[in-house]
Amino acid sequence: MARRSLNISGIKQVIVFVTALLTACLGTVTSYGVQIMYTPSLTWMLGYGQDKARALAYRVAFISAFGGVLAALLRAPNLSKVIVYGFPLFIGGILGAIFAKPLAGRVGSPNQSRFFNTFGMLLMVAFLVQTLKQSAFAPGYQALGSPLLAHLLIGILVGIVSQLTGLVSNMMMIPGLYYFGGLKPQEAVVVALVTILIASLPIAWGYSKRGLYDGTYALPALLGGAIGSGVGGWLLVTFANHDPKLLLTLFALFSMFWCARELASTNPPASPNKPQTKIDL
Repeated sequence: MARRSLNISGIKQVIVFVTALLTACLGTVTSYGVQIMYTPSLTWMLGYGQDKARALAYRVAFISAFGGVLAALLRAPNLSKVIVYGFPLFIGGILGAIFAKPLAGRVGSPNQSRFFNTFGMLLMVAFLVQTLKQSAFAPGYQALGSPLLAHLLIGILVGIVSQLTGLVSNMMMIPGLYYFGGLKPQEAVVVALVTILIASLPIAWGYSKRGLYDGTYALPALLGGAIGSGVGGWLLVTFANHDPKLLLTLFALFSMFWCARELASTNPPASPNKPQTKIDL
C-alpha cells in the first residue's frame, strides 16, 4: 500500500489558525495589538519577509480588535459609553508621534533600547504593586478636566513617549487611561482596543494596495483572529466581573514579559575575539 504524503500546507494552515486564535485572545485581554506578537510568529513559522508578515498580521489585528470590542459590548453593553474616547486617544497618539519624530532619530541604539526596556519593566513592576494594593472593585481615577480633552492629552503623551523610547504604546496607555482618564480597567482595555482598530485599518489597507496578500494562509489566520478575539472579549468581561485587578495584573505581567523579550533580543553578540570551547561529538 502506497504511503500517503503529509499535507504540509494543511498542517501549516492549522498552525497559523491556532497561533492567531491564541494571539488574538491574549491580545484582547491584555490590550496589546495582535500585530506585535503575530508578525514574528509568521516570520518564524512561514519564513515570511517583514513586509509580508506585517501585511497579514495587521489584517488579523484589525479583525481581532473589532471582534474583541464587539464581544465585550455584547456581554457588557454599558462599555459602549467609553468607545468614543478611542478617537481622541488615537488622534493624540498621532500628534504626539509627529511632535517627537524630529528627536526620535537620535535614539534607537542597542544600549538605549536596553535602558528603556529595563525602565519599562521597572515601571510595570511599580504598576503591578500599586494595582495589588487597591481594593478589588476600586473605580478609576477622576479624569483630568473634560474626558475627551483628557484622552487627547493622554494620547499625545503616549505618542511622544513611545516614539522616543521605542516602547509599545499600550505600555503607557493603560496606566494613563486608568490613572488620568478616569476609566475602570475593563473600560481602559476596550478603549485601547478601539485605538488598535482605528490604527490598523489604514495600515492593512496600505499593504493590500501594495499587493501583499496571502491567499493560502490569510483565511485561517483571520478566522483564528475572529474566534480568539471573541473568546478574549468574553474573558475580558468575565475577569472584570470577578475582579478587575486581574486585567491590570495580566497587562502588567505581559508587559514585563515583552520588555524581557526585547532585552533578550538586544543582548550584544559574543565577541569574535573571545575563545570558544569546541566540543567534538
